[in-house]
Amino acid sequence: RKAEAVATLVLAVGLFGAGLADAAPTDLRALETKVLTAVWGSQRGGRAKEVVFAVLMKGHRLSPVMKVDYMLVSWLVRAARRPGSLQTVVQAVSEATGGRPPPTGPVGRVFRTMWGLGWKPLEGWWSWQLPDEVEPFDMVRDPEQVLKHRLREALRGQQLRNLEQRRPRQFEGMRGEVLKDVLNDALAKHADAVERTLLMGALAGATWTADRAFRRGLRKNPNCPYCERGVVEDEDHLFWECSAWAVVREPMAAKLVDMAWTEIPWMPVDPEEWPPCLRLCCLPPVHLFKGATVGATRKFVGTLLALFCRVLRMRMGRERLLKSLFDKPGGTPGAFPYAELLGPKPRPRPEDQFVIGEVPNAEWRWEPAFREALLSWLRELQWEPGMGQVTFVELALDFEAHSGRAMPASPGAELQAVVLSLHERARVLRTALAVLQRHVTAGTLVKGAMTTKARSLVPLGAGTLPGLTARPYFTRRQAMREQLQALAAYCEERWIGKIGRQELSFGVSSEGETLEVPAAGVRRPSRLGVEERRRAAQRLAEAAKVRAKTNEGDITSKGGGSGRRGLFGADYVPVQDGRATTRLPFAVLRPMRRAVPQQPAVQQCPDHDRPACPTCLLRRRGVRNCCRLGHHEEDYTPRSRPDGICPRHSMGRCERCKVNKRGVLYCCGMGHHGAERRKPGPRVGSKRGASGDGAELLRRPPQPRSGSPGRLVASHTGRGCLSAGRAQGARRANFSLRCL
Repeated sequence: RKAEAVATLVLAVGLFGAGLADAAPTDLRALETKVLTAVWGSQRGGRAKEVVFAVLMKGHRLSPVMKVDYMLVSWLVRAARRPGSLQTVVQAVSEATGGRPPPTGPVGRVFRTMWGLGWKPLEGWWSWQLPDEVEPFDMVRDPEQVLKHRLREALRGQQLRNLEQRRPRQFEGMRGEVLKDVLNDALAKHADAVERTLLMGALAGATWTADRAFRRGLRKNPNCPYCERGVVEDEDHLFWECSAWAVVREPMAAKLVDMAWTEIPWMPVDPEEWPPCLRLCCLPPVHLFKGATVGATRKFVGTLLALFCRVLRMRMGRERLLKSLFDKPGGTPGAFPYAELLGPKPRPRPEDQFVIGEVPNAEWRWEPAFREALLSWLRELQWEPGMGQVTFVELALDFEAHSGRAMPASPGAELQAVVLSLHERARVLRTALAVLQRHVTAGTLVKGAMTTKARSLVPLGAGTLPGLTARPYFTRRQAMREQLQALAAYCEERWIGKIGRQELSFGVSSEGETLEVPAAGVRRPSRLGVEERRRAAQRLAEAAKVRAKTNEGDITSKGGGSGRRGLFGADYVPVQDGRATTRLPFAVLRPMRRAVPQQPAVQQCPDHDRPACPTCLLRRRGVRNCCRLGHHEEDYTPRSRPDGICPRHSMGRCERCKVNKRGVLYCCGMGHHGAERRKPGPRVGSKRGASGDGAELLRRPPQPRSGSPGRLVASHTGRGCLSAGRAQGARRANFSLRCL
């Protein structure tokens, strides 16, 4: 959307007439940089704008350099195809200068642009020979759309050749042509915005490495921070050599080698022999895929993109936990402060204490032992001076380490014998502290104020969580250090397992034919039988237990993470002394149903000493509602009885009202229960004015005595009245009150 807005609203106006004016190349390149910043952002350095405009976007509409050249050559094509004075002027300039006009006018600038593309004139200024092509570029005979397509491809090739000369370490081997359509189709299959952003950065040569961070002053040395080999981390080491990402790289690399051996004839089998553009930036050159089928080409490019994506996603998860790429001050935020969890606490005893009154059992619905353990932990807790942040998740882990017991479930939970997630433990602790705070008579339970955006667990992959605006000295610092390190390792394993379980589906078959993609919302039927599906479900459950590293009883009550792309393992089960905290006290091992207090049943109204009326009993209303509606008053008369009998005449509905599905009150109001009951049949006139005592129906209004009906109708010829020509029809119709 940004690209379309810039191309339509900005460049269309800013470059209007640039094809005839002599725009400086430096100004066009500066404007191109501004356009790239507006479309892609200013926080992604090292990107090759030639790849962005020539491969990922429509450069002839978005790049000022390509757009001006495209406008110039298109102008010459229109002049060659339309006879007129402009064609005569171009021919005269070409003949006067011997086919080499100076770049002082539009014709000279067009010739300079085509010479820069490597074109050579053949018969005249309307026919040119393109490099590496047999067919000439004939502006008169070839279709205009074909000419424009060849022009766009020539402009893209020029940009890629310039990039290859400028940055040969990453982009050598393109030869001015890459499989643009195949690459964009494979990139579109990655629906996740984070994955697509990582891949676009890798395609443009903007992947952050330790070597690049060192050259920009964001790191102390260029060595890889993720493996222990002590080598420089560049793109080649990141994608193909680092042992930290071998778990997701090796299966994909084996598939690529097999496809290069069996399906792509001109592709070297060893990835080290691939050109840098393919090996480091995943840009497939055209000359390597000659002779390969379309299906094999798409499958190879999709697999290579998946390899890059998995390595970058796994590296991003590791970086969110450790923050080891940028190790100089002033860079990105650091990792979790494990250093503060070492050594003794600064003060042997807390400075101030709080005084709390008696908490009634009606408000404290947990076990009394939980309250005593919580107060003991709060009295031992110490706080750092100044501002800070801590989440209730960390406080809950410290409480469990201090008391040696697991956090109990909420009093409103139906089942108490489940393992709580970290978020649920934090919520229970926050609720218990709120109950105790209401009975504090002196001092405060905790320091700081309540916040919903505590960021102390962001380095471990969590988002902003509820917490406090103060940082404590935890009571069990060594145990907290072990728990948080285990939680960080679990989050990383969960992230790696999530990336490794992703299945590849590029929409192509092994024979090279494109598979049919199911429509949106249509679920593909399973080919497995009932028994096979049962065995598959058992295998998945066993694999999940192995990954969770817990026994069968440690089944969590809620899922972990914050959304589909969450890294934080909220389903982590804290372990003490080799066993989960679920086996410790506070975790009630029996199901406990929530007791909802109900009001006692009332049979008689206490004010009138009367039961509910039949209507309220039929509609399942209580005695209190019946009294509130006024049904117990002396002057109350029910409108109708629940058996469908008229309360005034003790009669049911007539046959006509039964057919028309009318109620008994409507039947009585129409006079069907009166002394002069109307017989069923056609009726004429209005039914308004009928009383409940059986009043006669209104008959047809009387005709006027003076004058004929035709004259009366003819005299009322205003808007909405009948005309004089329809007098005969007016005699057969009733006069409306408005017309009369």
